[in-house]
Order: sequence, then structure tokens, then C-alpha cells
Amino acid sequence: MAQNNQKIGWIGMGRMGFSMAERLVKAGYDLSVWNRTKSKAEPLAKSGAKIVDKLSDLAGVDVLFSIVSAGPDLDEVYFGKSGVVTTGGNKLPKIFVDCSTIAVEESVAVRARLKERGSDFICAPVSGNAKVIKSGKLSSVASGPEAAFRAVEPMIKAFAPRGVSYVGEGELARVCKIAHNVMLGVVIENLIEITLLTNKMGVPRHAFLSFLNNGVMGSMFTARGAAGPFRRRHAAEEPGGIPAEGLRGADGDHGARRRHEARQREQERSDRAGELTAIGAFRCARWRPIP
Repeated sequence: MAQNNQKIGWIGMGRMGFSMAERLVKAGYDLSVWNRTKSKAEPLAKSGAKIVDKLSDLAGVDVLFSIVSAGPDLDEVYFGKSGVVTTGGNKLPKIFVDCSTIAVEESVAVRARLKERGSDFICAPVSGNAKVIKSGKLSSVASGPEAAFRAVEPMIKAFAPRGVSYVGEGELARVCKIAHNVMLGVVIENLIEITLLTNKMGVPRHAFLSFLNNGVMGSMFTARGAAGPFRRRHAAEEPGGIPAEGLRGADGDHGARRRHEARQREQERSDRAGELTAIGAFRCARWRPIP
């Protein structure tokens, strides 16, 4: 448990925010939480967090974390009519830490306005999802004043134990997250294309992904694909990678078979039109690698 007398604030109780904040509480931090829909934050009180009614209630914390959907949302909770900075007067958090994924330009504007009020701003976007957080495998990249980062580094590590990479001043962490997401898109596109290519030539999907993951190109991400929709028992596999016993629904009807046949017809139409691009393949395969 952390031995820390600092008061921590948290804004945002979405899929990511709740689990991240929960890990801070369980690490022993004194955490106060605000969320637009208060009921979503209330379960965290059982773990020891304080649920506040107004953003102004967070103005007196030492460090304020946030994770929201987009740049305008961050601007609203900081500088809006009821925002922390607007209502906080001269008493504001010394350090603001934002874990959202927002544009570089938006982050620059936030940093400038916080600096005018005497507060430091740390960008700390994360890599992962709610399941990754719960399994203790979330990671983060951070940028901003190094002294401020070092002060909050243990807090970030509480919810991102996989590692926190400090990359420098300003908005460099935002740049890293953009590059991260571009790479994610490229990996998704390539994995779909090569899996459908080998499957179309007769290779069972599960077998190809097993080969891929056992080699040097395997990764946590490709392994998730193999463990999900592409996992099949090769002995019962039909052409197209769907096992025969999996075509009948649990309730005994043949809805699954009809859906499979519809997917096959859609793929055939796509093939005839020459549309089997990454987007077309994604549509035909109905593969969802990211929950």
C-alpha cells in the first residue's frame, strides 16, 4: 500500500477510467472522484474513494487526473462554466495529468492555459483496454515538465504497471500515442489481409495464426486474435474456417448456419467485384480484434 498524504482527484469513469481509478484506490491513495453521471462512480466508494458532487470539489487536490472522450470534453471539465479551473479560484491542483487521447493542438492550448494559472500539465495517454487494466498490463507514455512527471510517476505506475515511458517535454506523449494508433491500424489491416489470403488458399485460420504466434512475428495483439474468433478445431473445420458443430445455435436452431452462409455469399459478391480490400475483408470476416 502507498504511504502518501497527497490528495488525488480523478475525472472520468468510462470503461478505462473506472478501472484505472480503482487501482489507485487499491494502491492506498486518497482519491476523490467526479463523473458527469454520478451513479457510474458510486461503486468505487466501496473501495474507499470519495465521490464528489461538483468539479469545484476537486480544486483543492494536489494532483488531478482525467480521462475523457475528446479534447472538447477535457476543455469543458477544466475551463467550462463549472470546470475545475473556472471555479477553483486561486486554489488549484499543482499538477494536472491527462490520460485522454486528444489532438496535439488541443493539448498545447490546455497546457498554455494551465501554465497561466501556475499549474503543470502532464500528458499520459495509455495503451490497453479495460481488460488489460484489470490484468495489470496497462502501459503509459508521458511528457511534460520532468520534475512534475517524477512527482506523479508512482501514481501512474499504480494503474500502468507494465511501464511508464517519459519521452520529454510538451506534447511528445500525444505524438507517441498517435503513432501507436497508426501502427495498431496497420497491424489490424495486415493481419486481416494475410489471414484471409491464407484461408482462401485452404489454410485453416487457427492453424495459420498458431504458426504466426509461435514465430518471431507473434505478439500479445496477434495472440488475442488467435484466442478469439479465429480459434477453431481443425478436425471439424469447414471451408472458410467455421467448424461444423459451431453452426447450430445453443437453442438448437440453425441461425448460426444461416448467418455463416450469408457471410459466405457476401464474401463471394465482394470477391467478384474485386473489393477484397482491408475494409472489405473486415466486413466479410466479421472479425473484431478490439473489444
